[in-house]
Amino acid sequence: MPKISFHFLWYDFWIGCFYDRSKKILYICPLPMCVIKLDFLHDTKV
Repeated sequence: MPKISFHFLWYDFWIGCFYDRSKKILYICPLPMCVIKLDFLHDTKV
C-alpha cells in the first residue's frame, strides 16, 4: 500500500496526473490546487 497524503497547494493550478519516476510518486490533481500524493517508495508490506 502506498503512503497517501492530501495537500492544498496554492501554486499547483492544474488538473490531471503526474508520475515522478525518480521519486516513485504519483500526483493526482482532481481540482486545481487540491493534490493527492501517492508515495510508492514508502510501500508497507504486511
